[in-house]
Amino acid sequence: MFSETPSERQVRAQQKLIRFLAEIIAEKILEENGYCISDFPKASLTDQENTDTPEK
Repeated sequence: MFSETPSERQVRAQQKLIRFLAEIIAEKILEENGYCISDFPKASLTDQENTDTPEK
């Protein structure tokens, strides 16, 4: 059976949507606990990549 693989464009769009939704969810959780999203510095993509890499 033919299996369609997602294009790079579709994958990037899905990743962008997931990040957007995760940020909204995080903001709601923080607000419910008395915090503001602006109280926390926003990580850059390079920061996120560095945290995923184990230190040697």
